[in-house]
Parts: sequence; structure tokens; C-alpha cells
Amino acid sequence: MKSITVALVLLITFSGLSQTNDDKVKSTQILSDSIDNMISNSSGFPGDLFCNTITMKRNVRAIGMQETKISFYFMQKEDSVYDDGKTVQFIPRYNPPLKVHIEYNIAASQSVIIDYYFDTEGLFNYCHYISKGEYGYEENKFMFYNYDLINIEKYNNSDSKPIYEKNINFTKEDYDEGGKIMGNETEYRKLYYNLFRCEIIDK
Repeated sequence: MKSITVALVLLITFSGLSQTNDDKVKSTQILSDSIDNMISNSSGFPGDLFCNTITMKRNVRAIGMQETKISFYFMQKEDSVYDDGKTVQFIPRYNPPLKVHIEYNIAASQSVIIDYYFDTEGLFNYCHYISKGEYGYEENKFMFYNYDLINIEKYNNSDSKPIYEKNINFTKEDYDEGGKIMGNETEYRKLYYNLFRCEIIDK
């Protein structure tokens, strides 16, 4: 629990600093590392980090059986209490997700992992994409600050150096790809909140 508290302080600290572009990139990486550290040290008990996961399976043409898992990591928010002197109601409230983790396969030989990271205010700031298997290796990192694109790194064939790296003078294709990523994270956040709504349908 102590490590969770320290990590939360880091998340809040790094989300509010006035920084140069390089500092923004570094703090974004520290932020995502802190979230991953929180996840690995979480016990799942009340007051700790929680995870909601949905799994889907379907037979995809030209691919075969594909399994997709989407996991949402979040800190639970305390319910709001309404008391009019006659009745007491507990109204659930929800923190935004800190991370959305997506896993799926392409046939049986290629796996894809995508992570979306958010700060404590729910502001999206980092997408990390990895595809690896018999079809090769590809890794992309897109970083944002207040929804402005600040850094891109692209790798392939497990090379330790990026084949494409930019933090200024982005092309139209860069912005188009960044815009698609931001559209995707918006859809994942909608799904995150819809899961809570579905949970209470029959209660």
C-alpha cells in the first residue's frame, strides 16, 4: 500500500509540472513506469488498485480463432452519500482509468499488446504498441501532452534503436496516426464507464 501511495504522489507531481518537450517525454515515461509498478505491486484489496477485464473470442476470416482481452486498471472512488433526513443513498462514483491494456492474437503465431496510459485526472498521454511473432517485430510509442503530440518512436526486428523518431516537425501522417490513437482511447474510456453501468443493471 505504501508503494501505491508513493506512486500516486509521482503521478500527481509529474502531471502538473511546467516542462520543456524533453522533460515532458521523460515525465511521461516515468508516469507510465509508475503505473506499471503500481499494478505489479497491487494486492487487489479495498483501497488498492483494481482491474476489470473483458474477454472476447470469435472466428475471424483468414485469421482463425482470435481472442481479445481488454483490462482496465483504476483506483476505486468512494461513493457519494445522499441523506435528506429520511433516507440515505449511496451514489457510486468512478475514477478515470490509469491504464487500458489490450491483448489479441493474429492467427496462432503473432501476438499484439497495446497499452494506453492516463494521469490521475484522466488525461491520456501515452500509447505503447508491440506486435511480435512469426510475422516479425514492430513497436510504436506515441506520447502526448494535453492531447498535443510530443514524441514518436518506431522500432522493428527487435532493434534497440528506433527506425523512426520525432519530437518536432511532425508530418500529416504522424498527426493522422496520432489522431486515430486518440480516437481509440476515447472509445476505450467509454467502454470502461459502460462496464460499471452494465454491472448494476440487474441489481
